[in-house]
Formats: sequence, C-alpha cells, structure tokens
Amino acid sequence: MRAATHPAHVEGVTPRQAAQRLYDTGRRFASLPFGNRALAVEIVRAFEGTSVRLGDTLASGEAFTAVRYELQRICAAAIADPYDPEHIDGVKAETARFARQAGRASNTETQQ
Repeated sequence: MRAATHPAHVEGVTPRQAAQRLYDTGRRFASLPFGNRALAVEIVRAFEGTSVRLGDTLASGEAFTAVRYELQRICAAAIADPYDPEHIDGVKAETARFARQAGRASNTETQQ
C-alpha cells in the first residue's frame, strides 16, 4: 500500500486563525490589500510551509471582513499592551531587577 503523498486535510481556517497568522508573519491591518482576492493570496502566503492548503482557507466576503476585523483587534491590543497596568508593573519589576544586577556588577568592579 502506498503512503499518502499529500498532507492530511486540515479543517477550515477560521478568520481569527488567519488574522493571527497574518500578524505573526508581519502583516498589519493598515497594510492589508483592499480586495478580497488579494487578501486571499496574502492568507495563503501566510500559511506557506504548513499543512494548510488553498481550499482550507476562507471563501466568502463575510469571512474576509472578519479577518480584517480580527487583525485590527490584534493590532489594537498590541498597541495598547505597553499601556496595560500589568505590563507597566512587569516593566518596572524588570527595570528594578536589572538595576540591582547592574549595581552588584559595578560594586564588584570597584572592589577589585
């Protein structure tokens, strides 16, 4: 019996998955093409090297609108992240830790 020569079928890609993949490959909402056909090409390119095939991607205007909406939400969250109180607290803690380590390093240099 011959082994299959094509990748296993992947269930359809959701608009959220497509938007996340676009974001992960460097695409941002402002740089998306206006036409759905061009967006479909961008989505397929974003999934290159995976088991996702052209037929697994989105095929309706509503789905492409949803991809644009999801990518806009992902980009907005990434922009807002530095202003998130948890993020600010994490940055302050990391800065304090670095200052303590740098202080120890400079103290050991001056003692030598």
